[in-house]
Amino acid sequence: MVLRFLNNGGILGSTAKALFDPVVDIARLQARLTASKKHNSCYISELAHTLSRHRLLKKLLLQYALRRFPEDATARLDYAGALAEEGQHAEAAELIRAAVARNPGAAARVPVIRALAQYAEAGGSPDAVADLIARHATAAPARGAAALYRFLRHSRRVDEAFRAHDTFMQGGPFSAQGFFERGLIFEALDLPYMAETSYRRALAEDKGFHRAKRRLHLIEARDKG
Repeated sequence: MVLRFLNNGGILGSTAKALFDPVVDIARLQARLTASKKHNSCYISELAHTLSRHRLLKKLLLQYALRRFPEDATARLDYAGALAEEGQHAEAAELIRAAVARNPGAAARVPVIRALAQYAEAGGSPDAVADLIARHATAAPARGAAALYRFLRHSRRVDEAFRAHDTFMQGGPFSAQGFFERGLIFEALDLPYMAETSYRRALAEDKGFHRAKRRLHLIEARDKG
């Protein structure tokens, strides 16, 4: 991620060279990083993800990204997610499809799944993008795994979600995420005991999984109340 950020900002070579100097000028490097941010689509994309509670500001930032980086696939996919959140599902699906057609390589896979998950979470029809998500359902564990679970869960495709989990349950953080997502499904189905069991399994795989702890505490609090 660091190398991608530096390369995207056009300062990878100069930064690497500066780090090999006998005396590294940290202040100068920090100034270079700061100056590169407004010209860095990677930075703007990550900044937009932190603005999930400020949708208008997020949309304005992504519109700037599209003007500044019209060919950037991630910016287009992030904007598609923002359109879906506004209820513009047809436009969002069309934009995702266009981005995939222009960037069919594996490099766009995580942003694609993330955009599809936002689309489904915002109420978009899964049938309209079924062919786009199908190619990711049997992929190896990746950063997009959690977004794939979200897509299937919000699409109310419980059986498919469970099968997708099985692909990733090989121990460690991916298994923990799978058990966590299963817990969310059980909660949506009003099966609190099964949800509690899944959250405990997630914590057995990853004791530092704070979201699983939080959901477990909420269930326990409801039981006591």
